[in-house]
Amino acid sequence: LKTQIPGIKFKTVTGQILTSQKLTDINSFEKPDAVKIAAFAGAKKAGEELVVDLPAQSVVVLELK
Repeated sequence: LKTQIPGIKFKTVTGQILTSQKLTDINSFEKPDAVKIAAFAGAKKAGEELVVDLPAQSVVVLELK
């Protein structure tokens, strides 16, 4: 994904991603860490554009500073 965000100026981008072994995983009392949050390093600033390499079937949160 490559995009410009008009009106938004940023210098850095950081992110988090939800991860698990299978798409259908859920957290339960037996497996409380099946789905967890991890650092996401697939986003960067390239000139004035935001460039993100999103994994298939992912949930990612980005913070632009």
